[in-house]
Parts: sequence; C-alpha cells; structure tokens
Amino acid sequence: MNPALYEVRWQLSAAEGYLMLGMASEALEQLEEIGAELNEMPEILLLRLHVLNKLEKWEAATALGQSAIQRHPEEGDLYILTAYAKRRFIDIAHAKPILLAGEAVLKNEPAFHYNLACYECQLADLYAAKSRLQRAFELDKSYQSAALEDEDLVPLHEWIASWFSV
Repeated sequence: MNPALYEVRWQLSAAEGYLMLGMASEALEQLEEIGAELNEMPEILLLRLHVLNKLEKWEAATALGQSAIQRHPEEGDLYILTAYAKRRFIDIAHAKPILLAGEAVLKNEPAFHYNLACYECQLADLYAAKSRLQRAFELDKSYQSAALEDEDLVPLHEWIASWFSV
C-alpha cells in the first residue's frame, strides 16, 4: 500500500475513533493533519461534516456540505448532514430543499424519509409527514420506536403508536 494512502487511512480511522468517543475537537484536529490535496475525498468530507455538526458549528457545516454536494452529488449522506446543519443554522424551511435535492440517491434510505417526515411535521403538513414516515417504516421498522420518542413528531405520536398494532 502507498505510504501516503496508509497515513490518510490511519488519520481517518483515528478521527472516527475520536468522534465515537465523543471527542469531536480531537477528531477535527486529526482531520486537519490530512493534506489539502486529499481533503476532497468524499469520506473525508463526510467525516468532517459529522465532526462540525457534533461541534455545533452549523454555519461552517452548512458551507462545507453545500460545497461538497456540488462536487459529490452521488453521496447521499452529504444531503442529510448538510440539511441537518442548515436546520440548526437557519431553519427547517431552508433545510428541506437541501434534503429533497438528494432524493434521487436517497429514495431507498429510511433516514431520508424519516428526516423529511420530521420537517413536514414541524412545517404542519401532517399528511406529507405520515407519508414519509410510512415509507421510512417500510424500509426499516426500527424507526417506529425512534419516532415515538422524537419531539419533532409529537403531533403524530398517536398515529405512530397505531403502527405497532399493524
């Protein structure tokens, strides 16, 4: 293996480890050590976006995510993470179009439909929220229990509970 590539893999692994341990600042420091020429790799951009979100650096995460989406539109997680940052930085109405822009690559991902359901519910479109939740539940039933605890979905908790009896 190329020594430079080995070094990058090690740094990525270290950054992921720090992030899993809740040490987001250390993860970011590890990512900063990666050479500029490699910072455009999708896996590095995704991890950096995770770290910025964990550090609640919403503006920086939004800017990075929007730029990364332009360069790597095939990376579905970029849309989810960027929309999350935009929601926290500005609001849901501005986050929703970012998430919807990724529908072609995320149409079979339960997290995509679940997040849109949360947005729709908060924007008071309960019909659309139910539709998105149904799709998320069809793709992954584990989202049902999460939905019952999600504050974004409080107006639908009774309806969600009815899914457990289906």
